[in-house]
Amino acid sequence: MGDDITYSGTVSAAMEATLMGIPALAVSLVTSGRGDNYAAASTFAARLVRIASERGLPPDTLLNVNVPDLPLEKLGGAVVTIQGKRDYEGKIVTKTDPRGRNYYWIGNGALQFRDLEGTDYYAVKRGLVSITPLHLDLTNYASLTMLKTWDFSEMTL
Repeated sequence: MGDDITYSGTVSAAMEATLMGIPALAVSLVTSGRGDNYAAASTFAARLVRIASERGLPPDTLLNVNVPDLPLEKLGGAVVTIQGKRDYEGKIVTKTDPRGRNYYWIGNGALQFRDLEGTDYYAVKRGLVSITPLHLDLTNYASLTMLKTWDFSEMTL
């Protein structure tokens, strides 16, 4: 969810399909523990696939779907959302893998998403399935305009 989609193998797999022209969904069960409700997530995903197949998706678009870890009958419905924002603690934690090599975690502790209405996190926290349309073009167009004013002529390559 939120900014963490850049680390998601599920989203990356859906992006690969989208690049190949295949309509794609990235479906995740949002769990902080055991994850008891994969059946609910898969039932919802199957229904969404049917709808998306009938109606189609815009080109270069995939759907990032986050399902709360609840039984199907307790899900509060589904909403279209925007990507949420996560606050990182600013720490880099060094750990050691079983082979004795270091690896690194960004942050340490509980996920800290901003509880902003309309976001994926906001929906899931309230028992709603979040459906966020993602586009393959990650260009920040507002920054593009600003960066074009910079003078790069003095840079040596």
